[in-house]
Amino acid sequence: MGKVVLPSLEQLYANAEQNPGVLALEKQKEFEELQLKREKRNFLSFLNVNANYYYGNGTMSSHLYDESGMPIPQNYSRQSQSNYNLGASVSIPLEKLFDLRGSVKRQRKQVEKVEYERQSAIEERRVTIATIYSKVLSYMPILKATTEKRVFADAQYAISQNDFINSKIGASEINVEKERQIKAITEYENVRSELYGLLLQLEILSNTEIISKK
Repeated sequence: MGKVVLPSLEQLYANAEQNPGVLALEKQKEFEELQLKREKRNFLSFLNVNANYYYGNGTMSSHLYDESGMPIPQNYSRQSQSNYNLGASVSIPLEKLFDLRGSVKRQRKQVEKVEYERQSAIEERRVTIATIYSKVLSYMPILKATTEKRVFADAQYAISQNDFINSKIGASEINVEKERQIKAITEYENVRSELYGLLLQLEILSNTEIISKK
């Protein structure tokens, strides 16, 4: 196991919100919010607007009469003309008309549902992190104690080996020290393995490097 750097619980909570599972729900929420905006603007799809513009030369004629009422030959003139035509029409299927408010309401509920799922995922993750964090803290002093116990057992066995070589103790005595050493090593490895597993879980849940890979 590499060097362990255990961040604060608050830091783990904050980092947990960047977990891929939580981020996926965040993206889902953004998608649902976009759909809600589209539903709110849906009525615009029923409105058709058209505009026409015409520019060109037109011919104008004037009708004049003399004092006796006889028509005078017509005068023609050409001039530029501009014409604008703007119109709008609304075409709404009845089933969609009556469902406009309902569709917006349903989509808003969908946004709320995804947000609830996101918050629930964060809360569940926090509870799990807090539980594991507490176990890690309780295992820290146990690991220290078993480490010291192992070091002491190794030292005692080394002394016993030397005494056995020098015929100061017999086989039964050195066997006792060997059993103590094996027991101390087993306890240490069990605690170390359990703590390592808990730290790995914290790393995954909180999206935080705790065990240095260097």
